[in-house]
Amino acid sequence: MADENPKSKKSLASRLKAGAAAAMDFVKGVVQFDAFAKFKTDGREIDLPIDFESDTVWATQAQMADLFGVTKQNVSLHLQNLYRDGDLDEKSVSKESLVTAADGKAYRTPIYNLDAILAVGFKVSSKKATEFRKWASTVLKGYIQDGYALNGKRLNSDPAALLKLAQEVRAIRTSEKNLYMQVRETFAQCAIDYDKDDPAARTFFSTSQDTFHYAASGQTAVQIIMSRADASKPNMGAIALGNRIPTASDVTVAKNFCSPDELRKMELIGEAWLLYAEGMAMQGKQVSMQRLLNKLKELVAQYEFPVFQGYSGGPRREAANKFAKAQLELFKKNSRLPPSAA
Repeated sequence: MADENPKSKKSLASRLKAGAAAAMDFVKGVVQFDAFAKFKTDGREIDLPIDFESDTVWATQAQMADLFGVTKQNVSLHLQNLYRDGDLDEKSVSKESLVTAADGKAYRTPIYNLDAILAVGFKVSSKKATEFRKWASTVLKGYIQDGYALNGKRLNSDPAALLKLAQEVRAIRTSEKNLYMQVRETFAQCAIDYDKDDPAARTFFSTSQDTFHYAASGQTAVQIIMSRADASKPNMGAIALGNRIPTASDVTVAKNFCSPDELRKMELIGEAWLLYAEGMAMQGKQVSMQRLLNKLKELVAQYEFPVFQGYSGGPRREAANKFAKAQLELFKKNSRLPPSAA
């Protein structure tokens, strides 16, 4: 039965808006080195990690050498001269970071912020340095301030670029953290039997989460972690993290061990399910958690992905988390990284 109370609808709209804002705050606060500004030079791209908290980007000496078409030794010499002349304060513009090398191992490497990068660029005075300074003052500013940069002309004339952008936006919208934050907010309004403190609600969310994982990989979250967290593999097999070294919290998240194709499947189902749930809420329609879960399984079947049929024994979440953290400690030992505090 529909609830036509306009106050309820208005409240939901404001809640959804607040939820979207919170999602963006989450992305800006947590993504940091998972977001990269791409600078193209000589037909290839150089990824510069964005630090939203400090409103800057970081580069190694090797990356600066690539940016400006000089040697790493030239970059090092310019930096030393800038420090000596008092143009830069070394402690303010540089820090050490764990950088994954081609051999899959992480090494402590000095990285430098945008002030240092631009200062070296001025010293180099090459054509590439001039191009980078122009890019940094326009496109890069958009990355840092807004978290993205758009080329409207290109998007209008390049359908493939527009499709790629749409996929990236969907990936952010349906990332595990954002998706469940939005779905929880929506369910609080449209599910008759939803109570955040009820164990049934927690069971519902864990089952729906495994429905996503199973549809994409044929495995539950626990099964993915137990079968893919491997200290002998680069980055412990957490391929979704790219070159970033996994943390204790990363290795207990199943999607970090999923392939790009598997993540894409979850994005498609997540977007469709979220739109359905939001549609019910916007109409003020009350549905049960079971109906929402049934709808999720219907959507999975519609895409002809494997449908999760329920649990049948096996390791529990606590065991998977313990296993993953043990693998992480072994990985750190093999990579000569400091052990976790926890």
